[in-house]
Amino acid sequence: MNVLKKILILLIFIVLAGVVLFYAAAPRVLEALMISQMRQAGLEKPELRVESVSFKGISLSRISSKQPRMGIEFAAADFSLRGLIQGRVDHVQISGLSYFIEVTEHGLDTGLPASQGRGDGLPLVVPFKDMKISSSALVVKFRDRDYLIPFSVQAELRDDQVLSYDLWTHFLGQPVSLQGQSDMATMETRAHVRALWSDFMGPGGWHESSELMPLPGPGGLEAVFNLELTMDAAGKGGAKINARADAHDFHLQGPGLKIDLEKGSFAVRAELDDELFFDEFDLDLNLAGLGFNDNLLESLSLSLGQAGARVDFSAAVARPLRLSFEARGEQSSINDLLKPEVKYLSEIKWRSGFELPADADWLPGPLWMEFDRDLRAGAHGRLRAGFSRHENQMEKSWFVQVESGHARVEPFSLFIPEYDLEAAGLKVEAPFFIQAQPGRTYAGLTSKARISLERLLMGQEEQAYSLSAVNLGSYLNSPLATLQRLRDGSLALSWQAVQDGELSLASADVLTRIQELKMSGDLEINAQGEYRGNMRFTPQMSLVSLKNLGLEIEDVHVDLPVGFGDKGVEPGAISTGAVKYLGLVFPGIKGRMAVSDYRLQSRGQWPFVPGTELDFDLDLMLDAQNKISGRVSAHADWFDLPEHEITTLVPAFKEMSIDGRARFSLALEVHGPLISPLVQLEIEDASVAYPVQEIKVSGITGTVTVDDFFPLTTPGNQRIDIKRLSLGLVELEDGFLSFRVESPESFFLEKTRWYLPEGGFIAAHSSRFDLGERGADLEIFFEDIDLLSLVARISQEKIVGSGLVYGRVPLLYRQNRVTLGDGFLHSVPGTGRLGIRDEDWLETLLGYVRDAMRDHPYLSVVSERLEQALRDFEYNFLSVRLKPGLLDTAARIELRGRGVEGDPPQEVGSLVININDLGEIVNRVLRFQLTRDESIERALEDFFSF
Repeated sequence: MNVLKKILILLIFIVLAGVVLFYAAAPRVLEALMISQMRQAGLEKPELRVESVSFKGISLSRISSKQPRMGIEFAAADFSLRGLIQGRVDHVQISGLSYFIEVTEHGLDTGLPASQGRGDGLPLVVPFKDMKISSSALVVKFRDRDYLIPFSVQAELRDDQVLSYDLWTHFLGQPVSLQGQSDMATMETRAHVRALWSDFMGPGGWHESSELMPLPGPGGLEAVFNLELTMDAAGKGGAKINARADAHDFHLQGPGLKIDLEKGSFAVRAELDDELFFDEFDLDLNLAGLGFNDNLLESLSLSLGQAGARVDFSAAVARPLRLSFEARGEQSSINDLLKPEVKYLSEIKWRSGFELPADADWLPGPLWMEFDRDLRAGAHGRLRAGFSRHENQMEKSWFVQVESGHARVEPFSLFIPEYDLEAAGLKVEAPFFIQAQPGRTYAGLTSKARISLERLLMGQEEQAYSLSAVNLGSYLNSPLATLQRLRDGSLALSWQAVQDGELSLASADVLTRIQELKMSGDLEINAQGEYRGNMRFTPQMSLVSLKNLGLEIEDVHVDLPVGFGDKGVEPGAISTGAVKYLGLVFPGIKGRMAVSDYRLQSRGQWPFVPGTELDFDLDLMLDAQNKISGRVSAHADWFDLPEHEITTLVPAFKEMSIDGRARFSLALEVHGPLISPLVQLEIEDASVAYPVQEIKVSGITGTVTVDDFFPLTTPGNQRIDIKRLSLGLVELEDGFLSFRVESPESFFLEKTRWYLPEGGFIAAHSSRFDLGERGADLEIFFEDIDLLSLVARISQEKIVGSGLVYGRVPLLYRQNRVTLGDGFLHSVPGTGRLGIRDEDWLETLLGYVRDAMRDHPYLSVVSERLEQALRDFEYNFLSVRLKPGLLDTAARIELRGRGVEGDPPQEVGSLVININDLGEIVNRVLRFQLTRDESIERALEDFFSF
């Protein structure tokens, strides 16, 4: 008996010790077991703490995981032996549940592990008898901010089969409730969702945490949402939806967002059958004074009826511009969209209006527009749309067609200060159409579209250009413009327009009258933004006038093709009627031209004078920096110099007669603002006569090359050969000029040389001519000149003789007058002959001698012998010295020799003759004086003295 008692005491001790050991070790064992199960379920870094374990329940705290991101402050489960046998606990209580999800650019990240699903078809087992979740929240992270949606849940399993549940939450700060029950065996379900928003409820509740941001409440909003769901054991059921919302003075503001609503209402009524088809669907939406940031929707009304088949819509926008839109029509019902074989069709009539206040900030910034009145436009038309999809067909078929029977902008005028541009009387009528279907979108302006403009003015005052009477429309009854989007994503744009009536472009210096203007084009832009296509402009101009140049061109016909990308174009033709310049009339120009990828190419002919043509060729390119580069060339073969045209174009040649032949070539290399020209004018056997100053030039042959226009210059060593030159009584032969042009006002004579008919030559070099001042400074060199033969010819044999001289004479030319400088002429070694044949001249000379010998009668014999010697005198020394004076230059002539006849011949040791005002004599000889009709004899009589 004592042994049994001892054994019983030992067993009781063991049991008590086991109980104590269980309560001490069970929490740690359960923690390890539950964390292991959580890891196997796919949770990352799970944590929990078992607070207590008993035969009736378990308490947990600090439950969390990194992925999915969640946390539970406290959880408890009460169970009984019966419940554990049935596989469920009696009561579950959870408090402080926080579950975090994130909205990313890739979608919603819930953090949940992949679902394994259920494939056994077993009924759903509910692992509790009742459950309560309180003080919990769903936390949504969006753009680095956390927003809370607080919620609470109560669920109860009745009769081990029917699960009833209630959920309360706050969305946008207002309450939403879900009540329902489901049969776990048959899944027959009935649920009711109700939401009520009202301004007196305030912002609602949220999870108490200073680190999280609650969703703000909207304020003046009252809304009710009722949803009744029913489902029987066969899975069939239905639903009723009744939602209504009314708002007034509604305001919602957040980061970068401000919404205000003055008044609004929304109502939906719908009934769905067991196949979720609508037995009824009606929707009404009305808004007034809806502001979104700086935009204002004045009103909006939408009504759908007859299961969505009837549509009635209207809207009016007040800011940033006034816009109204109305649409009414019929469409397929919502049920047609829910069928396996979808077939949708709608036909809507629409009307819109547009109004932009004249004082609105339209296109602010560099481009600023001002209107003379409020800009108003209106349009109306029809919309047709369709969509179809078969149950076993992946590809969908759809189309959209929009047509406007009327689209017009009321006449207005605008001004763009940035470009000094004013468009007056602008009228736009642009009925349009849009057609879209899979792989193709087609839009454009119909054949009734027109754009007209009374006047377009650009620039200010004398620099202004005016374009008048613009009236563009379509032709050949085709669309004015069309735009297509093709299956490969490329865009195709085409247009064709014609000007109706005469078009005038004018400025202070330009006048162009365009009788007809046609424009057309096709442009294709692929998905990479590369473009190809062509355009064509064909103006017919009755007149092009450049008043400041005195140029008029009549009957100009242009056919200009323009190509882009790899779209090649054939050159178009260009032709003109008569070209009038400063009263002259030239034949017209003919040629061909084209533009391809910003490259202009043109080639043609201009028969500017009878018997020849000027061939021209242009090849110019516009680069990405808007710089022009390329080449321009022109060539005219030998042609007769047009005397009338030259003397008319160059006023300085007005009283000249010109004859001869020439040919011309031009080559311009263009590199942006830098132009490198090469112009060559070749002259053959030309002659020029200027009767006013008795100048005659004949046998002109040579080539002049111009290598720069800015300023006008030529290279050095330009040479012109001349057969004969007559300057008054002076004649020169076989001369040449070697020179260069330094500017339009400066001409540098490198070298010139001329032969005289009497023998010898004269030359000059390194002399500059100022063409602006009409002046030059020369030094004339004489070599082996038969001076006395020249004087004999000039004096018409009143003085005769022969004899060679050499020397130099400075010469200054200013305003058609020659001034002689300090120079000399000397006879070459040997003898010469001199004889005075004019008795008056001889008497004049001897008169001075007789006066000097009046008191010496014995010298009278010398006077007689000197007279005989001067009639035929042989000299061995001749010297001419020029001495400039205050008014003119004097010449001192010294002779040494003897008379040819006489017994014995008179010896003259030194005979000095002074000639005053020699410059006047030379100017008369050269015919530079208006007194050219006075005889040279009279001049010599006045100026000879001893």
